[in-house]
Amino acid sequence: MKLTLICLATAILVTESAQAGDLLDFPIPDSPVVIPANSDLADADEFTIEDLIALYSKVTGQHCVMSAETQAYASNTPATALTGEDMTIAPERFQETFEAFLMVSNFVFTPLTADEPRLFTVNSLYTGARSTIKSLAMYLPPDRLDEAAAHPAILFTTVVNVPHTDVRQVTTSLRSMFPDPNTQQMLPVGNTHAIVLMGLGPNVVSFAQLLKVADEAEGRAHEERMRAHEESKADESAETSQACDVSEAKGVRVAGA
Repeated sequence: MKLTLICLATAILVTESAQAGDLLDFPIPDSPVVIPANSDLADADEFTIEDLIALYSKVTGQHCVMSAETQAYASNTPATALTGEDMTIAPERFQETFEAFLMVSNFVFTPLTADEPRLFTVNSLYTGARSTIKSLAMYLPPDRLDEAAAHPAILFTTVVNVPHTDVRQVTTSLRSMFPDPNTQQMLPVGNTHAIVLMGLGPNVVSFAQLLKVADEAEGRAHEERMRAHEESKADESAETSQACDVSEAKGVRVAGA
């Protein structure tokens, strides 16, 4: 049941011309997919990440390429839930479920081609690929960012515009929320009000939402400060005008004495 994998000496990078919108259009299996429980298998037949990749390739018609180092980890990592029962997965849910299994075992999934032959690669974060895995992150335009939520094992890069935020200050203050610089990054874009986010799909979506909420709050606070400033200026103008009126009135009385 083991998959014969093509071992690559170097990583295959996603080219700039390969747009995420096409690459994320994954084939859907024709019928529900069953992942067997390891409790029903002999130790020698334990269902592993390598077996899961083989099953994914079979039911979606895609082909996997990976390094020998990652293949070694995949062949020794169990890929079943702890319930002890077979899992039957609806066709439309299989892509996200497959990625979830990869993610919890520290594997990153990257689609490589949008046309036939459909190729994808898997990298273990326990290998040397960890230090360069960010180079496989796919750019996803801000208006398509919601799509990343359904891809827990794919690294994405996107840009978040926060017009009311000091991007250098916020990226510095939130740095502790990005403990793994290999799979998570948040960088200010020059002197603009834009932030580049990089991370696994659901994380990128949640952080983008966090930044938007914080930016909206700062926008409201800015409006309140401006309103208070304008009111203060109006009050000062009124007080000055009143003082002038009093002075003029006193001047008239003195002149008429």
